[in-house]
Amino acid sequence: VKSWPSEWCLEANKWAIQVLGGSGYVHDYPVEQLYRDNWLNMIHEGTAGVHANTLLGRKLRDGRAAPLFAQMRASAAAADEEAAALPPDSRAESALLRELAGSLREAVARVESVTEVLLRSRPPREASRR
Repeated sequence: VKSWPSEWCLEANKWAIQVLGGSGYVHDYPVEQLYRDNWLNMIHEGTAGVHANTLLGRKLRDGRAAPLFAQMRASAAAADEEAAALPPDSRAESALLRELAGSLREAVARVESVTEVLLRSRPPREASRR
């Protein structure tokens, strides 16, 4: 949550400077100060890479992500059940719901796979502290 605004607020300020042209980066407009302030936000909040490593290292290690993935799979199953319970005159909605549930299952499988690969590529917690 912290890395998104620190990265994209700066990008928005870059575009504001572009909109104002050459005069965008002078003291006459507040966008100049906002750009400098938001540049510091990126430094203060850390980089997206640091946040990603923290997420992998502290939050997802040792199977702690399993409940999240299980909940996502349960949501897909619930969508399938809901699609099956729709009346026959709701075939289009039922088909769409089943398609979305399938997409969710595929996305969860992909995220689980990528998470597993990333966790295997990181050294164990004890080795990284030495």
